[in-house]
Amino acid sequence: MPSGICHELRKLLREIIPSQAKYNQRMSVLSGKRIILGVTGSIAAYKAADLASKLTQAGAQVDVILSSTAEKFITPLTFQSVT
Repeated sequence: MPSGICHELRKLLREIIPSQAKYNQRMSVLSGKRIILGVTGSIAAYKAADLASKLTQAGAQVDVILSSTAEKFITPLTFQSVT
């Protein structure tokens, strides 16, 4: 994943997953939203699992689409367990 995209994802996660004190206030931002997360074949697929987990914790419904090469790095079961 290009470093610019990683930076943007980290920035988004900091906004979405705030400190515990602000968690309940911010949770409504993604509550009930549906997100489709596409994962391609690179080592960044492991980070996608963390992203899917955090989005789910923030109240979003996350559907994951894996490319065939992504499945060489991470299994669908991983995403099933975190979303």
